[in-house]
Amino acid sequence: MSLYDYWVQFVNYIIGANAPEFLYVISFVLFIVLFFGMFFKLIQKCGVFKNAKWLN
Repeated sequence: MSLYDYWVQFVNYIIGANAPEFLYVISFVLFIVLFFGMFFKLIQKCGVFKNAKWLN
């Protein structure tokens, strides 16, 4: 099963009914964006990008 299939099961579990397909897609994209945003911030805090001038 793909990550998207697990996400559909998770959303179905929360809502308790079948949601429209666009709701799965929008929520999945938002989840991915938030996850990578937090991951990027965490890496930044660790000091990996301290010398990168394009991030300052």
